[in-house]
Amino acid sequence: MEWDAFKATLRGHCMGLSCSIRRQLDQEVSTVERRLLQHESEAIQNPGTLFELQAFRKTHSELLKCLKCLNYAAQLANTHAKANRAGTLLAQLIRQDTLHNTVMSFQTSTDGLLCTQDSIHAAFYAHYESLYDAVSHLPLNEINQFLTELPLPKITAQQCSELDGPLLLAEV
Repeated sequence: MEWDAFKATLRGHCMGLSCSIRRQLDQEVSTVERRLLQHESEAIQNPGTLFELQAFRKTHSELLKCLKCLNYAAQLANTHAKANRAGTLLAQLIRQDTLHNTVMSFQTSTDGLLCTQDSIHAAFYAHYESLYDAVSHLPLNEINQFLTELPLPKITAQQCSELDGPLLLAEV
C-alpha cells in the first residue's frame, strides 16, 4: 500500500518533466518495483529476521536512489529551462552588478533624513569613528573606582615577592 502511494507520488512529480527524463524515471520506478516484489517473494520463502532486515535495507536504499534520481531529473529540467534563455540570465547577472550599489538616502535619529552623498559619508564616518576610538574619554578617577569595585582576587605580599624574584628552574 505504501509502495503504491510512493509510486503514484513519484510519477506525479515526473509529469512536469521532459519525455526522456520521464521515461528514465519510469524505468527506475519499474526496476525498484520488480526488486521489491522479488524481496517480498524471497522473504516469504525464507522467513528469517536477518533476511527480512537485509531485504528491507535493500528496498530502502533503492527508494532513496529513486528519490535522488528524481532530484537529479528536476535539476536537469531546471538547467534545460534556463539554458534556453541564456541571454536573459546573462542580462540579469549584469543588472545585479550595476544596480543598487549606492545609498540614496539615510535616516538618522539626530539629523533626520540625509540625501546627499557627503552628508551620508560624514554620518557614517562619525558613527564608526566613535565606535573604534582607542582614546578613553573617561576621567582617571572613574576608571580607578571601577577597577577597585571589581571582585578580583587580591595578591598577597608573598605572591608579590615571588613574582619580583628570579625565575625558578621549574618555571622555565
